[in-house]
Amino acid sequence: IDFLVAATGGKRTLEIKRGNKTQSVDVTIPPGVEAGAKLRVRGVGHADPHAAGRQGDVILTVHVRPHPLFRRGDASRSEQPRDLYFDLPITIAEAINGSKVDVPTPTGTATIAVPPGASSGSKLRLRGQGCQTTPAGDLYAVLMIKPPPADAITDDDRAAIDRLGAVTRVRTDGHWPASASTDAN
Repeated sequence: IDFLVAATGGKRTLEIKRGNKTQSVDVTIPPGVEAGAKLRVRGVGHADPHAAGRQGDVILTVHVRPHPLFRRGDASRSEQPRDLYFDLPITIAEAINGSKVDVPTPTGTATIAVPPGASSGSKLRLRGQGCQTTPAGDLYAVLMIKPPPADAITDDDRAAIDRLGAVTRVRTDGHWPASASTDAN
């Protein structure tokens, strides 16, 4: 099934063949179903040898196609499987000044506020916009600051960036060397 159907739920029609007969069956996909889950469709399998006139069940194994933007929460990362994540590329200006950005959600679009001074890797939450389970999961935008192309930066831009770099405190927790080598080997 599609990733978004797995996240939000829905119905799919399957063709079940038994001998020369084909039967269309509607299958309900519960919201938040995970890859590998088993779904039971009652009464559409082969004849039950233990009960005359009764059809057995069909057990379906769910396979979920990956999505180009979204991923499910991963328990190995201490994330909830009902939550969804995606990388949100932002410019340096959006990170420094803050901005409002329209982002995709499983059911449409939403506007998210990037706070001034945002850093790469920060997560912004859209409550209730993840898998439509009970309770609903959240959607997290993981900020990824993208610099402009090197050939687009002027000498004045470089000077301004150097001034900003001089007042930005990083690597100050005592685990880093006092100064880094500027040799390019």
